[in-house]
Amino acid sequence: MAFKMKISSRSGNTRKQISKILESGEEGAQQGMNRLSSQVKQLSQQLVPRDTGKLHNSAYAIGKDGYSDIDGGDASFVSNRQAQLSAKKGPQAEVGYSADYALFVHEDLQANHPVGQAKFLEAAVRRLKNSVVKDTAKSMSNGMKKV
Repeated sequence: MAFKMKISSRSGNTRKQISKILESGEEGAQQGMNRLSSQVKQLSQQLVPRDTGKLHNSAYAIGKDGYSDIDGGDASFVSNRQAQLSAKKGPQAEVGYSADYALFVHEDLQANHPVGQAKFLEAAVRRLKNSVVKDTAKSMSNGMKKV
């Protein structure tokens, strides 16, 4: 999510006020994205195929601001992903699985899973997509400071 706005004013104070409002909106958006990334993670864990439980337990949700909702898995992998996320501009959140075979299981539509399904992460995002947009916008709006 990115915000671009050209502000024209003779008053530097107006620019400062608008910049503060936008920054506070980004903070609210980040909080909303963190909350919703955890919801996506939780729903995807209900859909993920289970054999040994390693894949299920490797789920993570992280935010640019240092937020993390991690059940287990590869801590160094998640730390590396967090560092990459922190380097990006604007509010950022990521949901994933750190097990080295997660992508294969996610994409294998031919596999028969007694418990769970392929595309477990994609299905979770699709189910929550309407609430993701609405809740992030609401968090952003609620976070904005009044001038």
